[in-house]
Order: sequence, then structure tokens, then C-alpha cells
Amino acid sequence: MPPDPDSEKREEASGKPSTDALDGSVTENREFEKNLSRIIHAMAIPAFVMDNTHVVRYWNKACEKLTGISAEEMVGTQDAWRAFYREKRPLLADMVIDGAEDVGAYYDTFSPSELADDAFEVQRFFPDLGDTGKWLFFTASPLRSHAGRIIGAIETFQDITAQKRAEQHHLLLLRAIPDPVVVYDRTGRTTYVNHAFEQTYGWRKDELIGSKIDFVPDEEVEPTREAWRRTLEGEKVFFETLRKTRAGETLNVQMKTAVLKDQNGSHQASIVIHRDVTTVKQAEAEREQLIRKLNRLATTDPLT
Repeated sequence: MPPDPDSEKREEASGKPSTDALDGSVTENREFEKNLSRIIHAMAIPAFVMDNTHVVRYWNKACEKLTGISAEEMVGTQDAWRAFYREKRPLLADMVIDGAEDVGAYYDTFSPSELADDAFEVQRFFPDLGDTGKWLFFTASPLRSHAGRIIGAIETFQDITAQKRAEQHHLLLLRAIPDPVVVYDRTGRTTYVNHAFEQTYGWRKDELIGSKIDFVPDEEVEPTREAWRRTLEGEKVFFETLRKTRAGETLNVQMKTAVLKDQNGSHQASIVIHRDVTTVKQAEAEREQLIRKLNRLATTDPLT
């Protein structure tokens, strides 16, 4: 039967969609659902989708493999939490659907996603995943209707257990280094300092993490920027400079810098090893002064 040319007028007048419009809408929605299902199940990364009533609609194969729980057990339920926690609590996707006001109450460290609006990212250890637990990096993003209303959320996961274990191994090595060590993220903010750094400069670790250390004298700002530029370009830099302690003392320091990269070669962090050579420099200066004095005594008449 051909479409009724007056159906749109009757729909507008009655406030209800016509039969033809409903048939078309239902067909399009079913096709959309099928395509969405194919896309999610074909994704290589673990993911699930829940609607705005917190019911799981999709649970892909990769998510089955990560959690050990099948889609049959999850789809159609509000029990997604069972895959990750021992007791019932909202997941990040649940919080995104509800406006994300409670994210800070459940996750100590989280950040807004740089790639999606109103999405959040978290790293967390899940002791019940696998035989020895897993570290996961996960992101939850809202799904919106054409009108902008939240109609659900998608949550995706990356298993970063190997990366975290490598980081922990590196931290053990850094702790064993007797010289001061500081690690910066890509923005230049401090992510780690060892005990030797605290002892040498006088700041506590909790005062420095997440901040930029204000210990560069004015005359060393430009040389430090140049060394930092060379470091970010991949060069391992060694240079001598001055640094201030928390108490205001100026130290002579030798510094070695290097960039830490991930498996893809992307810059993840920068490490700087300091060596306080203030005492050595003072001894050298005293020795030079003594040599000059001896030379003067050796070449000058005592009576003169």
C-alpha cells in the first residue's frame, strides 16, 4: 500500500505518529539495534552497554573473556556489578547514567575523558578477576538520544595488569637508587619521588605528587628548559645545574634525564636522577684556593 500523503498532517494534528510513521520507525530501530549489536560484539576490547534503567543490553565476547561471565547471565539484568565486585555497588556506567555526581564517592582517582564529553576514566585493581587479580583501565560514556537525553551508557575496559606490574618493578628499582629520583608525567607534574629526594630537598612526597616542583633558580630556568626539550625529543641528557631546597639552600647538582615510553613508543613519563655534588664542588674550590696560595708562596719572596 502506498504511503498516505496526508499522514504527516494527521500526525501533526493528532499529536500521535501515523501508522506508516510507526512502521518506519520500528523498522529503523530494529535495524539500528542489529547493527549496534554487531559492532559491539565485534569489538576486540571488553565492553557492555546498559540502558537508562541500568539493565544490561549488550555484553560482548571480549567482556565474557575478561570477566568469565557469559552474556546469557548478564543481558536483561541489573547485575553487571557481580562481574567486578563481591557486594552490590554502582559501576561507572551506572553513575554516568545518573549524572556522575557520585563518582568521587566510589573512586579515589578518576578523570574526565579527553576523548568523549561527560565520560570518565578510572584505573583500579580488581582482586577477584583471574587467578591473581587484574588492573583495569576503564571508561564509561553516556549514550544520548537525538534530543540529547541520556538513554544508556557504554563501558569499555583495558587490561593493564602487565603494565602495572612493570611499573611496580621499576618503582622497586627506583627506591634502591641512593641518589634523588623524580618522575614527571607528560605535563611536567610529579608522579614519583624516592626517599633520597625527600632527604636531599626537604619536601615530603605527599607535598609534591601531582604538582610542579618550584626549585629551579631564576638563572637556571632557560638551561633547564633546553635540557627538558632535548629530553622530550628522546635524548638522554646529562648536565650540571643548581637547585633550591625547601629551606632555601642552593645545591650544586648533576642531573641525568630520560624519557619512559610505552610499548607503542609514546611518551609516558620522564625520569630525572639527581646527584648532589655541593660538597665535592666546595672541596674543589678549596683545593683550587689552596693551590693558588701555594703557588703564590712558592714564587714570592717571604720578605716581600
